[in-house]
Amino acid sequence: MYRQFGVMTFLTIMACGCGGSDKEETAAPAGPTLTAPVPIVPPPVVSPAPEAAVENAPQGNIVVSTNPDAMVIVPPVPFKVVGRASDGLPNEKMIAKLPTTGADRFVVSQPAVDVNATPSAAAMTQRLPAGFTPLLNYGVDASGYPKRILCDRVKSEMAFVPAGVFQMGADDGPEESRPQHAMYVDAYYIDVTETPLASYQMLRDEQKARKQRVSEEALNTSDDPQMPALGVSFSDARAYAKWSGRDLPTEVEWEKAARGTQGFAYPWGNGRPAWTKQKELQGVQLPGSEPTDVSIYGIQDLAGNAREWCLDHFAPDAYPKLLADAKDVPRNWTGPRNPTEKFERTVKGNGPDWKLSHRDGVIVTENVADIGFRCVLRFYNVE
Repeated sequence: MYRQFGVMTFLTIMACGCGGSDKEETAAPAGPTLTAPVPIVPPPVVSPAPEAAVENAPQGNIVVSTNPDAMVIVPPVPFKVVGRASDGLPNEKMIAKLPTTGADRFVVSQPAVDVNATPSAAAMTQRLPAGFTPLLNYGVDASGYPKRILCDRVKSEMAFVPAGVFQMGADDGPEESRPQHAMYVDAYYIDVTETPLASYQMLRDEQKARKQRVSEEALNTSDDPQMPALGVSFSDARAYAKWSGRDLPTEVEWEKAARGTQGFAYPWGNGRPAWTKQKELQGVQLPGSEPTDVSIYGIQDLAGNAREWCLDHFAPDAYPKLLADAKDVPRNWTGPRNPTEKFERTVKGNGPDWKLSHRDGVIVTENVADIGFRCVLRFYNVE
């Protein structure tokens, strides 16, 4: 039994593009004009299963049929078959049925699923790499991924950042942060807090036990074990990330996690800094000490705690060069190809006035007393 739904639902479900089906928390685009299908040149031969979920169906090729429980799509290229109705498809997928042999149209209807049902932990775990556990008490994103997961090895909680476009940089900031521009990034998870000393020490203990090269101690190793690990070099920070099954964030990933889809100046929005107590630049404290320093995704300490290593090389003129060469909105950018200093990597956070657009470069071998790091789990490749 299929459920009736409107044009906006069709667009949310079908317009997935090449970055997958993850959706931003932004307003949906206007729906298509409801007109009768027009004759087209038959597309290439498509042989989907008699009843299958479809993933790719461009917005311009969606035509609503007279049947309120189904619509017709006329794909100019074959769409992607991602499963059968009997596979327990998530609610955002559709069921396509080939009406007759050789037909150039497909009747599409929504699978009969309970939209209020919570996916099982087993089903969610299948969507994650080994070593990561869904935390379903936080809910599930519209894309089907849990909003929070746990990195089992170090017990680090990670927040989901959906795919989509956000505003990066600032027109009123320093030269290296100009101009503000749109950037697309695929979905990923990022640590809710900076890597604590206790977790970083787990790597060092295992390296010692295995008689491997041991990463350098953090400069603040005598602090509270839950304090961010500070003064760790870029290579040792990335070694920790890889050991835990993850990576360091790109500059794009870090900034979107901090600013959200609206390109806020601070995690809490725009306007003045909103600290609840006196705050000094470069001051580092226990994670979660400042309740206002939380982004829309629930990620903490992005503005006013440690500065953080990012994966990208650094160049002060990276943004203008990127935009001069870009034909469309840049996608999953991983930094300049020809950095000014090839041994400099980008650091983010705790910038002047705590604005999230601030960026700087630091030599990878340096142990800087106010630089820490956090990790990401991504579902796409970076160069």
